[in-house]
Amino acid sequence: LEEYVVLENYVPEEKVIKPLKRKWTEEEITKAKCFLAEELIHHHCAFTTGRQKTACYNAETYKCAVSKPSPSDEYNEYIGAVVAYCKVSSIKIPEFIKH
Repeated sequence: LEEYVVLENYVPEEKVIKPLKRKWTEEEITKAKCFLAEELIHHHCAFTTGRQKTACYNAETYKCAVSKPSPSDEYNEYIGAVVAYCKVSSIKIPEFIKH
């Protein structure tokens, strides 16, 4: 004969289903690349990417900014570069990124 232990008020753990991350479209990534190409003609910035983050260093102002995706967005180095560049340059983030 087997014995069982009954736990009072036991509630089994619910599985947490994470929502899918938003993927950037090819059009949005192309816009990000064009934005960077146009802006960087006039400014000297260096970018580094890694571990879901992008950093931008402005050699003219000696400022640095880091961007990372929101929990609902998929990481993309070009989108991250635009956000970091906008932060370091104190300019508005383009509308196509602020979905």
